[in-house]
Amino acid sequence: MRKVFHLLLLLTSLTSSLQAQYLFKAEANARKVVVGNTFAYSVTLEQIDSRSFRGPDFRDFNVVSGPSTSMSSTTINGVTSSEFKFVYTLQPKQAGEFVIPAATAMYDNKKIKSNLVKIVVLKGKGGAKSQKELNKNMSEQMFVRAVPSSDTAYIGQQVLLEYKIYYAVNVKRYDQVREPAYDGFFVEKLRTRGSNRTIEVVNGEQYNVSTVKTVALYPQRTGKLEIEASKFKLGVNDPTKKSRSIFFEPINYFNFTTDPVVIDVLELPKNAPASFSGAVGKYTAQSVVSPSNLTTDDALTIKLEISGNGDVKRLLPPDVIFDDNLEVYSKSVIEKKSIPREDYMQSYMSLEYTVLPQKATRYLIKPEFTYFDPDSAKYITIITGVDNIMVRQGTNKKNERAVVSESDAMSSALKPLLTSTSLTSMSSSAWIHSPIGKSLFALPFLAMCGILIYRRNEIKKGNIDPDLVRKQQAAGVAKKRLSTAEEHMKKNESKLFFDEIAKSMFGYIGDKMDIPFSELSRSNIANKLQAKQASPQTIEALSALLERCEMARFAGVSGESAMQEVYTSAHEIIASLENQ
Repeated sequence: MRKVFHLLLLLTSLTSSLQAQYLFKAEANARKVVVGNTFAYSVTLEQIDSRSFRGPDFRDFNVVSGPSTSMSSTTINGVTSSEFKFVYTLQPKQAGEFVIPAATAMYDNKKIKSNLVKIVVLKGKGGAKSQKELNKNMSEQMFVRAVPSSDTAYIGQQVLLEYKIYYAVNVKRYDQVREPAYDGFFVEKLRTRGSNRTIEVVNGEQYNVSTVKTVALYPQRTGKLEIEASKFKLGVNDPTKKSRSIFFEPINYFNFTTDPVVIDVLELPKNAPASFSGAVGKYTAQSVVSPSNLTTDDALTIKLEISGNGDVKRLLPPDVIFDDNLEVYSKSVIEKKSIPREDYMQSYMSLEYTVLPQKATRYLIKPEFTYFDPDSAKYITIITGVDNIMVRQGTNKKNERAVVSESDAMSSALKPLLTSTSLTSMSSSAWIHSPIGKSLFALPFLAMCGILIYRRNEIKKGNIDPDLVRKQQAAGVAKKRLSTAEEHMKKNESKLFFDEIAKSMFGYIGDKMDIPFSELSRSNIANKLQAKQASPQTIEALSALLERCEMARFAGVSGESAMQEVYTSAHEIIASLENQ
């Protein structure tokens, strides 16, 4: 009891220490300003009594306005935190490098200080301009830039392209008249991060800067890829015209064009480990294995979650390598999506492996996931978890299972259903409503149910080889998948269509020819079919179909005629292989 009490006391103290964390941070929306211009200086307080706040000594700056205050509060897991912000508008007195001293406040009866903020003040070109001077040359007081997060990238690496408006006058409206085609890139749009205005000095002039659009670009091929110029239209108040009403402002529009952007795309190094499946960027991964105690009759489930900032299309299920006595029966993608975050696009994938233990022993399961890190230019391997699994011997060994044909199973299931018959003369309508007539009508349905129950029990007991059942049902399962693909085709969902076609063909070949999922490559499939003496025309057609699906899933292909052609070809290939 005393140990429990001490443990609870320790947890309480840890919780209190976590809640006791505070934030006291000072920042400016510019690192460089021009003499005569202004900038914003703010101090943020979290878990600190705002009444104890004392601003710094602004001896090198004029306080144009402030402090203005704002407050917000958030509740996470029942814990409420409050945030206060003090904002000043400052104007430098002269050129030079200056450090704004620390602000002070009281926390836990002690005086605390914020961080220092360094500001570089430039002379600029003739100092600050009056509003009248700015109005004369409005088109010279604003421009637009396309700014990439990097001008060098690897295939599949996320590159953020920000469209920024620079302005020294009040821009009322903006519109992107023409957006580039982004040839050679897979593109995803991020949410606009609101009006987070900053200040930059360009060629000695100070500008307000607003990011109005951000796109995530993923290079799909190597070489120098050029993003063509984008056109914007910016609107400002027209000082030469008078407003007709309070609801109407005369706007004067100016056209601007960004400079083209060139990104040098590099190829991935050749020394990729076996566990690498295409992820490029920064990633995390975790796994859950269940159950931890089972027999050779049971299946092991491994759930893997992967999250990062690379191309979601290149985020493919890794080939998890286990012990030779653990057979990967299947792997399936549960969920795969892109999630817009505040300053990047997150890719996420959840998948599940079904593993069959072949031998009774203890296994150490350590699933691995490998990604390529562009910053270090290295392949990074993560061990997603370590699980100690005990497998006991089941009731039946796999090599002792008897292969029972479907006809034998059907005949043995039918024998005990009817042992004798008794015929009675009656009218053609009366015998149907008799007990015997009703039984005869129900007999086929009872027989089919008996067969299905018998086969399911036999498979469960191990008397029927599940591999044989999987081979017999391969064509039926593939046709069901093709039906799903047909629904996507009708809705013109090309990516989902080609993905389902690829899954149906790979699944059919894997089940029919007993090829593990990890070995399902186009070259390996072709070699297996040649060994089975399949016709060269069918092999070539299958290889071309799989290649077409792969290209469509990555590069994007649309059009009803193209999908219909692939759909028809898939049916023909399955029919041809079934006949052969």
